[in-house]
Amino acid sequence: MKATFLQRFLAYIIDVMLLSIILSIISSTSINSSNYNKLLEEQENLISKYSKQEITIEEYQSQAKKLDYEIAKSSYPSTIIGLVMSIAYFIIFQFLNGGQTIGKKLMKIRIRKQDDGILKIQDIIIRTLIINSIITTIVTLIAVLTVNSGSYYIIRTVISTAETLFVLVSSFMILYRKDKLGLQDLMTHTEVVKEGN
Repeated sequence: MKATFLQRFLAYIIDVMLLSIILSIISSTSINSSNYNKLLEEQENLISKYSKQEITIEEYQSQAKKLDYEIAKSSYPSTIIGLVMSIAYFIIFQFLNGGQTIGKKLMKIRIRKQDDGILKIQDIIIRTLIINSIITTIVTLIAVLTVNSGSYYIIRTVISTAETLFVLVSSFMILYRKDKLGLQDLMTHTEVVKEGN
């Protein structure tokens, strides 16, 4: 029997929360906290100025783009650690555990191949690149290390928008299709099923 949208969603939330907790512990040592905190403080001040209408929308956007770029640049070691952890967890761990993450295990669901049930590593890789922000993280990481703030903002906006649209379309497909398959399922000929099926 196919997993419901709610089971898949809750499994994803559990996985993201678990990784976020671990990453926040590790990242606290990898970020130059004085510079990072200063940039976050500047960002808060900028938001405050805009909300009090002390600056125009154009001034806010211009300064926000630069600050966002500087924050991303100062936290790139943490981004690399997060990327490695996501790949290790969502690809390697999930594959070695027969299509289950901790979230999926708790929700009693798993990924399997539609035809013969035998999951291949490339199926997990493709699914993970698409739905777990791996492509977005890689592209924005390369951008923050190679281009200026204006180009970075455009690249990040385009890739984030594309990822959001993909996830929304896939979510609606899982919710409303009779076979409960999302785009990532159709692309890899996989399905998410309840344990024991």
